Amino acid sequence: MTILAIDDEPVMLAHLETELRKVFPKADIVTFDECDEVLAFLETPQSRSLHYAFMDIKLRGMLGIELAKRIKDQCPQTRILFCTSYSYYALEAYQLHALGYLMKPVDADKLREAVSQIEAQLGTFPEDGTPANWWCIPLAILRCCTTAHRWCLSGKRPRSCWRCSSTGRGFR
Repeated sequence: MTILAIDDEPVMLAHLETELRKVFPKADIVTFDECDEVLAFLETPQSRSLHYAFMDIKLRGMLGIELAKRIKDQCPQTRILFCTSYSYYALEAYQLHALGYLMKPVDADKLREAVSQIEAQLGTFPEDGTPANWWCIPLAILRCCTTAHRWCLSGKRPRSCWRCSSTGRGFR
């Protein structure tokens, strides 16, 4: 799994990389502080396994929204999350189909929560094979009734539901 961390402020980029390594210890995290470097990276074979891009909105040389569009054009499977101090651009980011918009400073807990919500909504897992929370498994597997659907989508751990506990079936 390859993850991009993009920020033109060196201190914030180092902090973002540190926090990402806590959430994705086995991932290949590639950091960039220049937009031109990101565009060059998108031409390499390594970009084909690009899973996430965590990026700032305001970058030197290009607005992060424009860079995100280029990333999505080259690697449409990439999940874009903005980590920024600017709430002004949130609507434009979501129109681009960004999957997250986190306000700086980000920490491992915020990143983990955002990634868990995204993976639960998409019904996928990180490539290391284990979901961050076992109750975020795809709905086709964790399915006993509509109550389980609500629990799974909200990210809350399912205890039991009145249908399953009354019949003793449990989760399938």
